[in-house]
Amino acid sequence: MKVLREQIRKEIKKLHEELGMRKYPLPTEIKMSLERDLKMRPLIRYVANVKAANTIPPSYMVFLHNGQSFALYIEETSIVAKIGSKKYWLMNGDETAEAVRELNQLLTLPIPSSGEEDTGDQAGDTDTGGGDIGGGADAEMEPEEDAPEPEA
Repeated sequence: MKVLREQIRKEIKKLHEELGMRKYPLPTEIKMSLERDLKMRPLIRYVANVKAANTIPPSYMVFLHNGQSFALYIEETSIVAKIGSKKYWLMNGDETAEAVRELNQLLTLPIPSSGEEDTGDQAGDTDTGGGDIGGGADAEMEPEEDAPEPEA
């Protein structure tokens, strides 16, 4: 059984190396748009990963360190940033400024929890030890008993 596990591990490692673990350089248009237009200098400070999406026009998903992401599309005349549900043409100065503001909001969103047990406490919450004040885990919704309804 141990030999079989080792063989499976080796095969998985080999497949990862062959199929999808290759890294390619970031296209210069995308890099320049991130650094110059969206003011994300140095990139490593903001961007965790960039993945090419298989779309027409060519697009790239930009993953930020806080778990958020946005898309950049290479159009004929400009790079288009899709942040949330809005699209911003980066050749237009006004839209570029709006995109930077929207990106700043995206960057300042809190980092999602990592799947660890959530205690329900938020930053700044403190337990004063004053005992249980209403509610809590015992106050779950219970199905209502079949009570007779008053007739009108």
